[in-house]
Amino acid sequence: MKNLSNKHKTTLLYGVLFGYVLSFVFEGRVYFQATKLLSYDTSNQMLMAMFCHMIGLLATGILVKRRRSTKQVMFFTILACIILTPFFLFSNMLVGYLIIAFTSFLSGMAVACWADYYKECVQPEARMTTIANSLIIANLLMILAGLIATYLSIYGSFILISLYLVVALCTLVSFDNEYSCADIYELQKLSHSQIHTLCLFFAFVVVATIDSGLMYGVINLKYEVFSYLTSWFWAIPYIIAILIMKSSYEKKKESYFLYIAFCMIGMGFIFNLLLPFSAISYIVIDIFLLGAAGIIDLFWASKVGESFEYLKNPVRVLSVGWAANVFGVFIGGILSKKVISSKFDDKDLVIMALIVIAISLILLPEMLKRLYLLLESTKCIDSYKEQSEVQKKEFACCIPNYENLTNREKEILQQILLGKTNKDISLELSISENTVKTHVRNILSKYGVTNRAQLINIIWQKEH
Repeated sequence: MKNLSNKHKTTLLYGVLFGYVLSFVFEGRVYFQATKLLSYDTSNQMLMAMFCHMIGLLATGILVKRRRSTKQVMFFTILACIILTPFFLFSNMLVGYLIIAFTSFLSGMAVACWADYYKECVQPEARMTTIANSLIIANLLMILAGLIATYLSIYGSFILISLYLVVALCTLVSFDNEYSCADIYELQKLSHSQIHTLCLFFAFVVVATIDSGLMYGVINLKYEVFSYLTSWFWAIPYIIAILIMKSSYEKKKESYFLYIAFCMIGMGFIFNLLLPFSAISYIVIDIFLLGAAGIIDLFWASKVGESFEYLKNPVRVLSVGWAANVFGVFIGGILSKKVISSKFDDKDLVIMALIVIAISLILLPEMLKRLYLLLESTKCIDSYKEQSEVQKKEFACCIPNYENLTNREKEILQQILLGKTNKDISLELSISENTVKTHVRNILSKYGVTNRAQLINIIWQKEH
């Protein structure tokens, strides 16, 4: 591992760590084969595991505020998972519940802490490729562990997923420490516009992944008899979709990919209704549903990586993003239980899936508009901040009178562009602070924006 760069170590770290999560704690085939061997009742255990994983993600985002802490938390949570996981095979049902709960929670903490490496070791333009490669590695490792659990030895599969964690631990220890800058994550107050955009984005992630929970809980269970297919094929379309999206990625085409993905989800559930029960039907349905899941997952995961440039605590951002994804699957799992227990037919399942798709499509245009505006404005503001004081003064003095500003408003605009507060401006121009606030409101109104960040962004874009 010494020959690997920190960027490649970041990819490997997440790949093997998430390979363990997908194989065991997150509805993994290794877990299901173990519960069959032990005759455990899994009706509620998997929902409990997802909930604990989500809480682990969110708790880390709230509690971890120092870069120095991320490596320590990752180290001890991964080590604890290595110790606890094998005991699942040699325990009663109660102890098994506790082990799956703790490993789900701890692995959630480890995944959230990975965000620090994702931000510091990977350049912004390479983050989409990094997360794509990590997801591919994780799914390939999940397939391998599932095949061993199904056809060779459940004990061998537990050894393998424990080795995944060992590799993750060795990779973590091998990181160069020079990448880390300030020890404490910079505190940041978000504007109302930023908060609304992020809430809309995370709401979209939740809704968009509900159908994945329905697929795991209903369709996968329905076709479980074709174990020679379900043990390995179900993740292949997911991997292929990520490879296609990664190789043909253009920001202008992201929305097309998403609309295609939702069409694929709808077609997958409709095919589940119309096609006869067979292995061929499973292949067709799985291609549509898992291919769509790959597109959606890569989209929102890459956007989380892009947001690191303006949200200073990457652990918090990633923890909320991943928790939103898990929460969506969790809701889908609850709905799946309702479908199975109420003996709904496939028509009801299609209607439920199409309702989720409709809500997603309602959220999608506004979410994309706000998200792109936020990310682009951040880049402009960052470029502006990188200018020297002399350059800022030159820029402020040369602003054309775009919006018919009065002379006083132009003076105040120049002060805003120099980074002055209302109090600073009032002292500089010998006017009251309330007068400054009135002029600032007028300036924002004339430019059609709601805050100073948007004002700087729109002026910077016009000049560059």
